[in-house]
Amino acid sequence: MSFRSTDLNQLGYVSLANYSPTGTNDISSKSRKVCGAIKASKPASIESIFKYLNNEAFRDYLNDETILVPVPSSSLRVPGGNWPSLSICQALIKNGFGHFSHELLKRTRAIPKSSSRSSSAERNSVQDHIDSLAVNPSTDNFTNVTLVDDVVTQGRTSMACAIVLNRYFSSINKAIDIKLFSVFQTKSFEDAELSELVNIHQGIIHYYSSGKTYRK
Repeated sequence: MSFRSTDLNQLGYVSLANYSPTGTNDISSKSRKVCGAIKASKPASIESIFKYLNNEAFRDYLNDETILVPVPSSSLRVPGGNWPSLSICQALIKNGFGHFSHELLKRTRAIPKSSSRSSSAERNSVQDHIDSLAVNPSTDNFTNVTLVDDVVTQGRTSMACAIVLNRYFSSINKAIDIKLFSVFQTKSFEDAELSELVNIHQGIIHYYSSGKTYRK
């Protein structure tokens, strides 16, 4: 499948904190430590984010009319295995941030982890993600979907997830509003030294016919 003129070309998102993969100052180092704990699905680390989520910025993303959909990991799911996005979803629902959690998306084949690629050009494309994702059909009645992830970098994974969901629901004539909540947003390599960890940010991921994404 290639780019379609009917595909979503932008995805609104909100993130809670900054993440620096290369920064050397104390805050950058702390971002990696906290992010690592959340990726490991450590309950105390996940629960530490809730005190910030009553901010107005999250209201349209995490409310009682929205279902939360975990963004699939790059690997195939293993029963009992760690799935950070699902752990975050479950904790959010337990604490009243969202209507319910639904595993609407799954990987049909494993793809390389983005963190294992040294440059943007080597990372999985939006199309790579689209080709390795499928929808678990649902008969539940809902119109608002928030994708949930631990870290958003360029937005390729989440954009692909949104496109796959939009294609599916469009095929059954159901209109769905899709957004993204990510605990962390990755700061660029040019701006790697963090001055603050918690930094609530709302933005848009743009998707172009060239296959590239741009997050702002």
